[in-house]
Amino acid sequence: MQLYSRQGSVQPSSGLVVPECPLQHVAGESCTTTCGLHKLSANMASTKGTKGIHAEPVQDLVVRRPKPSARSVCKSTLYQAYTGSLPDPQVLSLGEGLKNLRPQPLISSVLHGLSQLSMVDSRFGPVPRGSPLSYQCPPVVKRGNYVQHPGAPTFPKLPLEGSTFPTTFPNVDPNSQQFLHLDSLTVTHEMAAEREEQTREQSECPLWQALRKPRVTASRFYEVSHVKGPSSGQTLAGRILKGVHQTPAMKRGLEREPQVLEQYSKHFNVNVSRCGFVIHPDGI
Repeated sequence: MQLYSRQGSVQPSSGLVVPECPLQHVAGESCTTTCGLHKLSANMASTKGTKGIHAEPVQDLVVRRPKPSARSVCKSTLYQAYTGSLPDPQVLSLGEGLKNLRPQPLISSVLHGLSQLSMVDSRFGPVPRGSPLSYQCPPVVKRGNYVQHPGAPTFPKLPLEGSTFPTTFPNVDPNSQQFLHLDSLTVTHEMAAEREEQTREQSECPLWQALRKPRVTASRFYEVSHVKGPSSGQTLAGRILKGVHQTPAMKRGLEREPQVLEQYSKHFNVNVSRCGFVIHPDGI
């Protein structure tokens, strides 16, 4: 068998290799043979452009998402969410059928572990303990009264009727503007009871925050009673009006407060009722 080497010429216009048939034909006869592959020259076969790809250490390699040249189109981000219980009962039923298989497949150990999962409540229902949903999406606990004795008498309205405080301040001589400001902060007993009922959500209620801001609350009473001199009083007044920055510990305490109150009610066997902001009619 005679082997033929295929040669060709490069067209200057397109840069393509035009193969020449090794067989000799009669003049004017077209070649219909399809023998072998087209042969490229050594210069054309070698890759000259790397398109930005070159060898480098693995730790220095950075993978980036390609930037589309055209304008991005709108696309739906909806997906078919799983709405059943976790773990899926149909998946657990597969483990029963794999118990008798020898040797045991690897998935049987996974299914056996799913059947022994301990579940905890979350915002989306029961989820496995230790999963991200168990601590990132805790169940929404409604704030309310924790009643252990339904037949117990109801708690009286605050402030209590009959309790009075002295309203004279011998060391204070307010001017007209200060007197009007203090007079605007006074409330009647009916108004105080109404404000207490309206602010039982406490920090979640805007009225609770508005009533607390211009007043000296129980948490500030110690600082007020130990003020020495006008300058320290002005500094304390500025801190009270500015408010307190909520720290992570304070935020965690507010989030855990319903669970703590519920456990407190069960542990000491007492009724725990919500309480709003109490303003005494004789005070400010």
